[in-house]
Amino acid sequence: MTGRRVASHGHSEDSAGAGLRIGQEPIRKVQTAKPYIPPRELALTRTPDCLPSSIHIPYRSSSLRSGSRSSPSTHSPSSLDLSILSHLHVHRLLTTSQLVLLTQRSDRTVTYRLDRLRQRGLVDRVRPYADAGSAPHHWWLTPAGREAATGARPPRSSAVKPNPFFLAHTVAVADAYIALTAEGPSAGLSLSDWRRDEEGWEDWQSQGRIRRVAPDATVTLTASDGEPIPAFFEIDLATMAQARLRRKAAAYFRYADDEVWRGRHPACPLVLFLTTSSERASTFLESVHKLRPTGRQWSKPASADLVVAACAHVRSPAIGVTDPVWFTDADPEPLTLAALVGRQATERQHQRAAEEARQTEDEQREPFEAASSFDSWASEVDLANALGDKRVVRALKVAVDQHRPNRAAWVERNRQQLVVMHRWWRQVAHTRPRDVPPQGAIAWLTRVADEVWTEAAKRVLAAPEANRTAPWGMALMARLLRGDLIDNWTLGRLSGPHRSHEDIEGEHLQRYDDQRARAVESQRIRMSFLQRRRTRYEESIRAFDSEHLLACRDCGVRNVKSDRREGCQVCHGDMEPVHAIPGQAEVGDLEDRLRTRIANR
Repeated sequence: MTGRRVASHGHSEDSAGAGLRIGQEPIRKVQTAKPYIPPRELALTRTPDCLPSSIHIPYRSSSLRSGSRSSPSTHSPSSLDLSILSHLHVHRLLTTSQLVLLTQRSDRTVTYRLDRLRQRGLVDRVRPYADAGSAPHHWWLTPAGREAATGARPPRSSAVKPNPFFLAHTVAVADAYIALTAEGPSAGLSLSDWRRDEEGWEDWQSQGRIRRVAPDATVTLTASDGEPIPAFFEIDLATMAQARLRRKAAAYFRYADDEVWRGRHPACPLVLFLTTSSERASTFLESVHKLRPTGRQWSKPASADLVVAACAHVRSPAIGVTDPVWFTDADPEPLTLAALVGRQATERQHQRAAEEARQTEDEQREPFEAASSFDSWASEVDLANALGDKRVVRALKVAVDQHRPNRAAWVERNRQQLVVMHRWWRQVAHTRPRDVPPQGAIAWLTRVADEVWTEAAKRVLAAPEANRTAPWGMALMARLLRGDLIDNWTLGRLSGPHRSHEDIEGEHLQRYDDQRARAVESQRIRMSFLQRRRTRYEESIRAFDSEHLLACRDCGVRNVKSDRREGCQVCHGDMEPVHAIPGQAEVGDLEDRLRTRIANR
């Protein structure tokens, strides 16, 4: 500040309430414009909820100043005292003229109350050096003032006086706040949130590093007929090198590219840069343009849409609030702050509409994706291991396959359960935790298994009689009675022509009867006379069959043991010794047993 500084809102602060030292020449007053005082009903700051409802402010009584040993008395603060303490606590440092605007009181009253608070040791002041004239008083809270304002004892380091660079920068940040609250409503803007310095800093982790954006203030602005839009304010008094400004801009692009704002703000914050000259603003925007990533519409990073605007009126922030003085690296024409916020609000509305449409489409598609993801052998095995119940997982795959011709109707009936299972399974498949399945999942899968089993049993019983009595039909009924779930492809084979047991066994055993007769006759010749009398011929035949003949457990088709492969060549069932398989007469009641089980479900 040069010369005898006049406050940013048009009045002097050089002698209000300060008094004259002995021998000091009186300062000749300079005729200045009447200070601007906003209307009483305009709220210039947030409610001071940080202050205790009832506090006592100590002060140094006259007896103490004169050397008396009496204890200090206490004084209940006035509402103006509380307002001053609150504003100093929020903004950390303010000039007298700024406190006049914020408290909406006269210069004389505010100066008097500040002097009284200073006598009580709650505030302190400094008048920084000025090249010409005198600078206004700058006020801040002492440790006792911070304790009175917050109810908590501040650290010892908080008693250090601020340096001149801190004074100028903090006053400039407070000027921006006053301009937004005083001039914003007339410009179509409203300020709903203000967080300065550390309160508005944001940290996140990216690529193994802790990163940070450190704006001078984080605010929330709302344009007329718009929605709240956050913004990061950067105040530059030409004390920062352009290289450091480029690093700060790169941090904001990283912030937008990592989409850190999601879950913290309703939209990606604007970056508003207030500086001292047009040349400095232009240089900053050129750096921003070089840092801005490019790419095609479907592959560009999120930071490509970050809005960074610069203004050269940090000394007169009221102009930055009302006039079209904001430039971006993409707009050659200047814009008002309200236009920037309104355009961002409109863009956010379009993004929200697109996100909602995309979310609706995903919600419609997700159950079908879930059904498709479970319709594979690999998913069946992995999901069975996760759930610990192979049958219910098999039911899910079979149900999807069984309703393939009319899958949409089945998926719609089981939409919620499919989505819940799919989301849980997607998480388990990626992280492999030992996690319990969703609540009700096993019960739903059990119900699906019952539906699948009943549908398959009805289809088997509705098949033609020739197919039911054929080996393939009997095998299906035997598997159903064991509780197996049969897929659609296997059931489809039941509708085709099938050969009888005699036809199939005739191919397998066409030479077996002759071999068995010769082997049994040779064995009986070697027997003694008494052994032949005691052993009937049928017993010898049965003993030979038990050793050399196998039968399918499901369909009952017999085959020679030497020709055994992985299983039955008809139904792929397990082959067992023929004496352990019930005869054809015992298998004939499969249909009755199957109908009874369907009726009991």
